[in-house]
Amino acid sequence: MKLSILSAALALGLVACASPPTPAEKAAVNAKRTEAARTIPTCSGEKDCAAKWERAQLWVAKNSDMKLQITTSVLIQTFSAPRESDSVGFTVTKEPTGDGAYRILARADAGTYGPGLSSLFDRLIAFNRAVAAN
Repeated sequence: MKLSILSAALALGLVACASPPTPAEKAAVNAKRTEAARTIPTCSGEKDCAAKWERAQLWVAKNSDMKLQITTSVLIQTFSAPRESDSVGFTVTKEPTGDGAYRILARADAGTYGPGLSSLFDRLIAFNRAVAAN
């Protein structure tokens, strides 16, 4: 009985400590979201796309907490981050935009204890810059 009361008290304390993001924190996350969308890498032509797709796979292999699960000519995917973890996994797709051009779109997923949105957007921006680099 004492253990369950202590557990309930700790849970209430943790909930009470959690606070909604401030307007400044929301603005910072929105700015990073915009930057991540603005910097999505694109490619055109077989040589350009092959080089950027290789950089995408290498970046995910080096920067994901999870192991690669699937790698194809249009999909790079790690295993999903376990729900009760601080791990981050990635899914990357190569999507046609017309006229032989593609965009290379990354998505990050995190476990319950993983980094917040701001940090996930930082990772996506780093991915975008690494893939787009010449």
